[in-house]
Parts: sequence; structure tokens; C-alpha cells
Amino acid sequence: MFLLAIGLANASELSITSVDVPSSVNQGASFTITMYVQAQDVSDLQGTISLPSGISCTPTSAQSISLSNTTSGTGSASWSCTGDVSGTYTNQVTVSASSTPSSVSASEQTGLSVLAPASIISSSSVSTSSVAVGSNTSAFLTVSVNNVGDVATEVAITPSLSTSAAGYFTPTSYSAVSVSGGGVVSKTFTFNANTVGSYTITSTVTSTDAGTSTSTTSVTISATPTATPTATPATTTNNQQGNTGSTPIPYVPTPAPRKITPTPAIPTPTPKATKGVIAGDTPTPTPVAYKADADAQISAAEKEIAESKAKGYDTQEAEKLIASAKELASRGDYQKALATARQARDRIAAMLKEGQPTTSPISVVGAKGQLNWTLIFIIIVVSIACVFSYIKFAEKQKKRYHAQHHPEVPAPGEGKGKHKGEFDIV
Repeated sequence: MFLLAIGLANASELSITSVDVPSSVNQGASFTITMYVQAQDVSDLQGTISLPSGISCTPTSAQSISLSNTTSGTGSASWSCTGDVSGTYTNQVTVSASSTPSSVSASEQTGLSVLAPASIISSSSVSTSSVAVGSNTSAFLTVSVNNVGDVATEVAITPSLSTSAAGYFTPTSYSAVSVSGGGVVSKTFTFNANTVGSYTITSTVTSTDAGTSTSTTSVTISATPTATPTATPATTTNNQQGNTGSTPIPYVPTPAPRKITPTPAIPTPTPKATKGVIAGDTPTPTPVAYKADADAQISAAEKEIAESKAKGYDTQEAEKLIASAKELASRGDYQKALATARQARDRIAAMLKEGQPTTSPISVVGAKGQLNWTLIFIIIVVSIACVFSYIKFAEKQKKRYHAQHHPEVPAPGEGKGKHKGEFDIV
């Protein structure tokens, strides 16, 4: 009893008290993951980390953890990491601590988001494609900026004309315009038309960390119509010398005005806006973010699922995840589809690492549905051996009975009538 009490008092204990990791980092940025442990009566304590594709950390091998006392107390292990590929990696990072001699271990799942850098796409449009010279048109030009990245950025927006003398915009530009990750910002300009002609408007959007994007549209400046004065016919008086009477003024008929039928104006068709892009003469196409990565991850996951299933592994959870990834991709949510496909691949990788197929090795039906003929043969041989053993046992019992009784006395059950389906074994 005393020895048992000593053994319980010296039992090894190990737990992970906390894990420090940032909630999000920019793609390509470095960060640190730190694991804190509490241990009792352990030695040779080591820490390891398991990572999804898209995040890299050093050291990659197990690292020793020192405790505040020799074999007890608190300790920690840290890894220097980088977010290589943007995405959400919630609960996809696993940190572990283990002690080899005492065979105790603990693990904790954590994760973070790796944010895609800012990336801008711009488009521009005009409220009317034709204005008159000398006009001042408010809200004439609209420039929209779409940030398809995850990180916010600041941009400057400046419009210009193919001929500077054609007119000018008010204001001349916007500076320090903030565009949040995944957000869209639009700015308008007033146009003052100066010179008749057709001109191209180029809108330039510049960001300090996301590059430059340009878009174009056009405007026609027409002359201001002037009124044509109506001529009044002149009336003359003829005075003849020697004529004492007055000469009558000849009657000059006024010509009837010619009726002019106005030509109806043909409205200029407004360009049809493309879904997701503000209408303009030449809108810039918006690339679909994450689509290529999501398609590649889904294809790779399906291949790994097929290979694992052929080896007898239970791939149902991974198949459900990849079905969900396909559904997200069909709805255009490629970022979530990418993350879900990666979870399916991680699930397969973890299962292969354990190396335990779910199909029982003693099943009559194999992993691929074939009959296990080796097992069937063994069952038949064992069954026959059991029957013969029983026969030999019955013969020995019968001989022993006759040796102890009169030879004419039948053994129990011997010579009795048999019911349908019964037979004598001996």
C-alpha cells in the first residue's frame, strides 16, 4: 500500500497552458508562435509543430523544452513562421509537447488568417457622352476603385483629357482616398468644356503599395447653337418728276414661310454595364480572385481521396469537405472553397500519417469489395478440425462407459430413436 502511494505521488503530468499566435498577418509577413507548458516529474521534454500548406515555420524538427526546475515547473517553445499563401487557417496548426521516458504528451490546435495584399482595379464612366462648349456639367465623370485584396490601401485619382485645351475637371484630383480590403470607393468630377471636338478621358488611380490602374472613356464637345436673324423685306417709294399726283406703292406679297419638319434626335445608347463592374466605354475586366488556387486544391484533394479510398481508408469526412468546397466554388466564393479544399487535404494527410486503414484485416470482404479467400479457407479448416475432435471425444466417452458397465447395457443416447434431422456421431 505504501509503495502504491509513492507511485501515484510521482506520476508524470504534462499540459499546454496557452498558445500565443496572431489572429492575422499579411501575406509574406513573419510572425511567431509560442507554446507554454506545465509539467510534473518529466524529463527529455520536446515540442513539435504540424502545419498546413501555405504556412512555413522553423525549426521544422522537434526542439527541447527547458523547465523552470529540473523535471517540473513551466517551460515554452517558439517557432518563427511566415504566411506564404493567403487564406484562413483556423485550427489547422497543431503544437505538441511530449516526454519520451515517461510517455506523456499534450497537443493544442490553433491557427490564423493570412491576408492577401492590396490589389486595385478601376473603371470610369460619364453621365452623358456629349456636352456643349462652354458648359459646366456637375457629376460628369465617375471613377470607381475596387480593392480585391484583404489589406486596406490609399489611392490618388487623377483624370486627364487627350487634349488639355479641351477643358478641365473640378477638382483636378483626389488624394489619400482610403479603400478597405474587398471594398469599392467612387469619386465624381465636374467637367468644364472649352473646345469643340471628340476627346478621350483617361482616369489614373495610383497606390503606394498596390500599383497603378487606368481606365478610359470618351466625350464629344459640340458648338453652342446661335440664332439666325430673320430678314425684313425692304419697301421703296418711287417719285416721278412732273407728276402732280402721288404714285401708288406697288403691292409686294410677303412670301409664306416654308414649313421645316425637325429631324427627331436619336438618343445615344448607354453602354450596358457588366455585372460587378461600373459601366463605362471600355471597362477593365475584373480577375476572379482565388479561383485558380481553389480549382487546383479541389483537383488535388479528389486525387488523394481516390488513392486513400483504394487503400481502405475511411474518406467520408474528406469527401464531405470537398463536396462543400465544390458548392462554394459554384457560388463564386473561391476563397472559402480554397480553405475547405485545404481542410480536406489536411484530413487525408493526417489519416495517412496515422497509417491505420479503417478496413479490418480479418474481414471476409476486403477494402475493394473482394472476398478474403484466405480467411474463408482458414474458417473451413478450423470447422472440420472441430468436428473430428468432437468425434474422437465421443468415441473415448463411449469406450469408457462400456468399460465401467455391463457390455449389453447401452450408453446414454445409444439406440434411441432419432427425431427428424438427428444422426449418430459415433
